[in-house]
Amino acid sequence: MASPREQFVVDAKGRKTGVIVPFRRYQKVIEDLRDLAIAAERRDEKPIPLAEMKRRLKKDDIIGSCFKAVCREGPSFLAKGNG
Repeated sequence: MASPREQFVVDAKGRKTGVIVPFRRYQKVIEDLRDLAIAAERRDEKPIPLAEMKRRLKKDDIIGSCFKAVCREGPSFLAKGNG
């Protein structure tokens, strides 16, 4: 089966006025746009050193709880989109 491609919507004069894309591709584009918007918003933020970020994650028990879940459930925990 051929992979779905873009389909163009044209007006009466044959000018492209829109495009139809596969839904998964649309979702990926929207996700990428959101990521770019977040990066642009944070452009002027001061970077956080790695040691400081690790300290914060441990303090909030984000590292510990994720590590425990991976140990309990194995690599499939991360493959399910967790972590």
